Amino acid sequence: FFQAEDGIRDAQESRGLGDVYKRQVAGVRKLAIASDLKRILQTAGQRAGVNVDVRSGGQDSSTGFTGSDRHNNGHAADVALTLADGTRLNANNPQHLPIIKNFIAEAKAAGATGIGAGNGYMGDNTFHIDNASLYGQGSAGYWGGQLEGGTFRSHNAPGWLRDIMTG
Repeated sequence: FFQAEDGIRDAQESRGLGDVYKRQVAGVRKLAIASDLKRILQTAGQRAGVNVDVRSGGQDSSTGFTGSDRHNNGHAADVALTLADGTRLNANNPQHLPIIKNFIAEAKAAGATGIGAGNGYMGDNTFHIDNASLYGQGSAGYWGGQLEGGTFRSHNAPGWLRDIMTG
């Protein structure tokens, strides 16, 4: 199989559940994710039975910056979750939600410190996972919903995300 320079396979080379692959090749957050974040995503993907599609990865001065500093140096990823048949999971689908919740819980257990999901956040089919607070980039926490006052807030997150992150 082909393995990219950063150790993450291209999407067409995904071999099965738990794979972490990337699709984004342009834009600001196109750099590789850090190896410890990759391990978090792989562990959570394997335990939840999904593949992890990194849609937005690292950023630095060579790419420019957008949004918060959580993505700096590859310590955050915006990901889509897919089943073995390629179905992209959506938090609004009652059959998908238990799988998404399991992935999020496993990501937290594996070391994720920041998670954004649900209530309209990134279309309910993309999820932010980071360990950036370990590197002084943002604080540990969770958030969801729509922008409020220029930022996403924890009180706009779905109850299930709050339960996972505070439990």
